[in-house]
Amino acid sequence: PYEDFINRECQISYEDRLAVLRDHFNDELDQPYSSYFTVPNTFWIKDEAEAQAYFNFYTFNGDEGIIGRNPDGFWYGGHKRNADLWKKKIELSYDLEVLGMYEGEGKYKGLMGGLICRFRAFGKPDGEFLHVRCSGMTDKQRHDWWENPELIVGEIVKVDAMTFTKDGYLREPRFKEVREDINQPEF
Repeated sequence: PYEDFINRECQISYEDRLAVLRDHFNDELDQPYSSYFTVPNTFWIKDEAEAQAYFNFYTFNGDEGIIGRNPDGFWYGGHKRNADLWKKKIELSYDLEVLGMYEGEGKYKGLMGGLICRFRAFGKPDGEFLHVRCSGMTDKQRHDWWENPELIVGEIVKVDAMTFTKDGYLREPRFKEVREDINQPEF
């Protein structure tokens, strides 16, 4: 209900909300705009092994992951996660060499916007390297490294990403940490 949406919480279970959604879509499927909407596949999971099997199936077929909900759980606005909601998505992690950095925009103008790291794209020939631009640093790191590039250029950093793009690039790469325990990048 609209009032619940405005108040950012709803005391109707997920299972009941999904039933209303499915009923609404059944009435609208013949309408020309119905192709803009989709009702998600829904299945019951009994344990972690079964969740992993669904995750493997959907990610193999091009999806980013799966979302689990308690069928008796309520809705809360925003990005609140609780025992009624969990997500499992593809995540990649690489140890990459920092080649440089670039200036930020907006509130990061005059500071480091992100790192430029060396990476060999998935499916590209050996020796063909790309630059990965990643963000995710703290404001202090942005300031310190922009003022003193020698603190980070040449270092090995852990970079996480969601998956690969169709061109073999890392999708949404994010800096996680400086790898002081290793001295060789993966690429």
